[in-house]
Amino acid sequence: MTLSPRFAAVAALLLSATVAHADALVDALRAEAAKTPVAAFERTTKVEQFSGKGPGYTVRVDRFNPRSSSWTLVSMDGRAPTPDQISKHREEVNALPVPGFHRLDEVLAGEPRRVTDAKGRQIYRWDSLKPGSFPTTGPDMSKSVAAEAFIEEIAGRPVIRELRIFAPAPFSVMTVAKVKGLSLVSQYRNGTAGPPFMFAQASETDVTAPLGLGGKRKTLISYKPL
Repeated sequence: MTLSPRFAAVAALLLSATVAHADALVDALRAEAAKTPVAAFERTTKVEQFSGKGPGYTVRVDRFNPRSSSWTLVSMDGRAPTPDQISKHREEVNALPVPGFHRLDEVLAGEPRRVTDAKGRQIYRWDSLKPGSFPTTGPDMSKSVAAEAFIEEIAGRPVIRELRIFAPAPFSVMTVAKVKGLSLVSQYRNGTAGPPFMFAQASETDVTAPLGLGGKRKTLISYKPL
């Protein structure tokens, strides 16, 4: 079918307006995140690990205090942490940015496109994240992962409900490990007074690595504002 020049021009105008509106929603959300201070919270992390060393299950509770920019390891599997556990926890959290709504400014940088997800929702998709926006304790994998965000406009204000970061295809890490699957879903809700906050995360990874360091892992994290 051949479109008339006038119809094609109108269609292009409508499409550009939609893209501009989508960009405006994302830009507004990022701007709000950029000015949002890091919140105080308590975090409960439940990890189910299946590796060459056998399955394992751990529950960790820690807290972050933005006034002193410090973390406290509260408990490991319901018990007071040992000095070695405290040391390992400190090393891990100091190597990563503090999680929360405030990080969306950096994570959602770049140009998204609108797609429809399996639930029939209009979402925004980033086919690749900018370097450093998806930090881990190992090498930077940001370029190898994509992101999908469910953002609504309510009373003229952009509201994010869910952000999924995932590996669209398997990829190698420093030639010695292979990420066969990766998915991290973060959920947000409106704050009673102030900006939204992240209240839950769920992740699944499937990694092949030497020396029994690979395997499958499922993690559930809940956040409680303090």
